[in-house]
Amino acid sequence: MPTAQQVMPPFGYIGFCMDHISECSGGTDEPELFTLDEARQGEMESINTAVNALPEVEDIALYGRSEFWTYAETRGGDCEDLALEKRRRLMAIGWPADAVLIATTRDRNGEGHAVLIATTDKGDFVLDNRDRNIKLWSQTDYQWRARQSRKRPFIWLNADATKFAETPAASYPPLGRTAPFLEASVTASLKAIKPSFPAF
Repeated sequence: MPTAQQVMPPFGYIGFCMDHISECSGGTDEPELFTLDEARQGEMESINTAVNALPEVEDIALYGRSEFWTYAETRGGDCEDLALEKRRRLMAIGWPADAVLIATTRDRNGEGHAVLIATTDKGDFVLDNRDRNIKLWSQTDYQWRARQSRKRPFIWLNADATKFAETPAASYPPLGRTAPFLEASVTASLKAIKPSFPAF
């Protein structure tokens, strides 16, 4: 899947990172293609099927808000919750974080949607809660919008080829640095509670 310049992460993803900082940290400067052998293919298919069996339920029904990214549970979740749950399960059995990436799209009706992309030496595969069959990204009819970077999970890249910059490039902070939007959140929180501290 071609990607280009850095874009703003989805608002719901930023909120997810605030609740799951470790999931949005780390990275690598030299990601390697993950080998998709028969065993790994089976893992991908099994987890995709298991998570797709959970109900698709909108955030407003589960959490009383319109946009809340979290892991799907037994009650189900919406598309991004199901994608995050697939990512969590694959990572739990040894898939590297840079091989399982959340991507956003628009479907044929123009509605926003999120899926998991498994990046492998056989291609980039789409694990979609709306399709039991795992397909290459190019075999779908989605209009791709953005995808997590393989180098830093908290950086998102433009995946809409109609909007690629002439010199596409992303700026990657040093390894180990916290996502800038998380740093800003911590700073804002400290400023908010500072007046309550006793003066010395």
